[in-house]
Amino acid sequence: MNKRFRRELSDWSVILFGVLLVSFGLDFLMIPNKIVAGGFSGLATISYHLFGLPVGTVMLLLNIAVFALGYRMLGKRFAIRSIVSSVLLSVFVDAIALVMHGFGISSLTDDIFLASIYGGLACGVGIGLILAKNSSTGGTDVIAQIINHKTGYNTGKLLVAIDIAITVLAALVFGPRIAMYGIITVAVTGTVVDLVIGGRKTARFVVVITDKPDRITRRILAELNRGATLLEGTGAYTGNKRKLIICIVRRRQVMLLRRIVEEEDPNAFLTFTQASEVLGRGFYPLAEAKSS
Repeated sequence: MNKRFRRELSDWSVILFGVLLVSFGLDFLMIPNKIVAGGFSGLATISYHLFGLPVGTVMLLLNIAVFALGYRMLGKRFAIRSIVSSVLLSVFVDAIALVMHGFGISSLTDDIFLASIYGGLACGVGIGLILAKNSSTGGTDVIAQIINHKTGYNTGKLLVAIDIAITVLAALVFGPRIAMYGIITVAVTGTVVDLVIGGRKTARFVVVITDKPDRITRRILAELNRGATLLEGTGAYTGNKRKLIICIVRRRQVMLLRRIVEEEDPNAFLTFTQASEVLGRGFYPLAEAKSS
């Protein structure tokens, strides 16, 4: 068993465990309590309670449409992993729902507050593990990337706008009280995802040593909406001239940057350092820092 195969096996084992955790959170906690936490799972939950459509099937159909539009811009390796992960999630969600129905199980708890907290916890850990292995479950984050690619609009703001729209729809369908529990789940999920993939710190200071700086820098500017600085470097042992890319990214962009570098230059050297405080354009304005 070679090293690459062991690494792939390890990655897919983690992804599979992450998918199972997300499926557990949805089926046992969120869906039966009508908790909508944004994304395609939220839209599928609404359609399930309105029309009785299987949640996993609706998620799969939505993801097929999205991946068909965004496959080329996502990168082959990431796109393939994400497609497989989203299919597995859809299958597991519907399969677990069938098993629950067969055994007469509706939910682990009827307490909506507990369901929103623990559902967000399970989904956050699961999604974090999936993202950490250069994959995703598709959904609205891919839509945001497609719009960003076409228009240049900030991906983070797009995601927030989409989740707000889905939350408003949930409020119209289930009432504002249920929608507010969904907001709690969104907050818990986002916090846990951040902890799993990047820790507590606000941002990462990144140095990339590469022979393909132009292609990597171009994608950092376009896909992450982050600036970058290029420096000249000389290898102490080889004496070869190489470019250094320096940039600051938010913790949730760490895996996206890793994917970009891996796709453009697998031989690059990449290091991340925790940044305890970042002030300036794109993060926290200096004027606000002074006033606080």
